[in-house]
Order: sequence, then structure tokens, then C-alpha cells
Amino acid sequence: MTTEEMFSRDVFLLGVDIRLYWTVALFYGACFFAGIAYILSLKERTGKALTLGLKITAVMHVFLVIFRAYEVRRLPLQTIYEAISLYVLLTVFICLYIQKKWDKVHLPGVAISGIAFLFSLYNLLDRNPIAFTAFLKFQSKWFELHTCTAFLSYALFTVSFAIELCYIASGSKHLSKVLVTADKQFYELRHRLIVIGFSSLTFSIYVGMLWAHELWGLYWIWEPKLIWTLIMWITYAIYLHARSIGKWKERPASAFNFLGFSSMLMAFLGAEWLVVLLGTIKKCHLSL
Repeated sequence: MTTEEMFSRDVFLLGVDIRLYWTVALFYGACFFAGIAYILSLKERTGKALTLGLKITAVMHVFLVIFRAYEVRRLPLQTIYEAISLYVLLTVFICLYIQKKWDKVHLPGVAISGIAFLFSLYNLLDRNPIAFTAFLKFQSKWFELHTCTAFLSYALFTVSFAIELCYIASGSKHLSKVLVTADKQFYELRHRLIVIGFSSLTFSIYVGMLWAHELWGLYWIWEPKLIWTLIMWITYAIYLHARSIGKWKERPASAFNFLGFSSMLMAFLGAEWLVVLLGTIKKCHLSL
């Protein structure tokens, strides 16, 4: 195959990739608006439509990830564009797995479909979808393990956040009507998911330190993304501690769940925005 033919192939596959992703993103958007309709109407059939829509979209998303792997000829984990797609898919799968047992509790799906829609839009509108040849730093036995466990923990934290929203919503007269089948065991899932997610995050940080030492000879670098990862780890550690204290077990622990989710977003994407913002401020200051 000539260089021109390879280039044409890559351009064609990238075009198909983007069209498929837009289709998946729009389906997530349709699920989210179905969720809004469910909140307003509280009709069971609308909730079932939301859950069915998420199942169909998740299957489409699996095909998208498989196609991306074929397109780039490697596991699609190396760019932010690919990482966001993986995070969204894992989050939706975990949510659907939980809803198998509580099939009449559809509110978590509203939050998850909204998050999936927003992240997919951000990916398509702001991130570079072009694949690149694997850099040396990605050709490590630690990279894929570090990445997979990190995004598994992010997905678990996100679903826990969605269930936490349901717990808060259970105090509402309007929404409590559709949460009557959500028993104590359902709300305990927010804690169990964080226990698993915290363990996965801890392992990911450990493997990441081994990867960093292999690359740079250092286990830790004080840069924004790592600092926010440490903040996230500390926040969820406080949450787990709060859950063991009687008077902190409910609302105070919920606050740390929200803070943990916020720090996860900062570690995932916000740290990059912060670096760009500080760089812009510095350039403006130097130009004055």
C-alpha cells in the first residue's frame, strides 16, 4: 500500500469514526431528554424508554470503540478523545448493570445519560480525533493497566454520584414517588461503588508511579493533573472515613461524595483547562 493510499484509508476511517460518534452522542442526548420527560411526568413507560435507549446506545458505543481500535490498530486508550469515550462507555455499563436489579428506579439513568451526552459533545467539539503513532511513553507494560484502572474508578465514582443524587432527591415530594422501590440496599451502593473505585484508583496511582519511574526515574511529579488526582484520592478517603462515623454517615458524607466527583472532573479535564488559563494569564501579563 502506497503512502497516498494509506492516507486516504486513514481519512476515510476517521470520517466514519466521527459520524458514528455523532450518532452515539445524539442517542445519549435523546436518552437525556427522555429522562427530563420522565422527571416531569413520572410515567413508568417513559422511564423504561430511557433505560432501553441507554441499552441501545451502549451497544452502539461498543461498536464505535471496536471500530476505533480497528482504525488506529491498537487499543484506543492513548488520547483524551479515546479516554473520554472509554470513560463514558464504562459509566453507562455500570449504571445499566445496577439497574438490572432495581429495574423500576430510572433516575440514575437521567444523570448518567446527561453526563454521557455532555462528555460526548465536548469530545466531538473540542478534542482532536486524529490518531497518532504510539509514543515511546505509551509503549510500557504499565500504561494500559494504569489507564484502564483509572477510568474504571472514574466510572464507579460517577455512578455513585448519580445514586447520591437519587438519595438527595428522595427528600423531594415529587421525586420520592418514583423512588419508593429504591430500598436501603440501593442507596448503600453509593458507598460500595466508592469502596471499589477507591481501591481501583489507589492501584492506578501505584501503577502510574511505576510507569513514571520507568519513564523519568521519578515516582511523582508535582504537576496539576497529579495534584488533583491526589486531592481526589484524599477526598474519597475522607468520605470513606465519614461513612464510619454515625453523625457523619448521611448528609456530611454526601457532601464529600459531591466534592470527590468535582475533584475527579478536575483531575480528568479541569487540570488541563487550568494550565491553559494560567498560560493565557501569563502571556497577557508579559504583553503589558
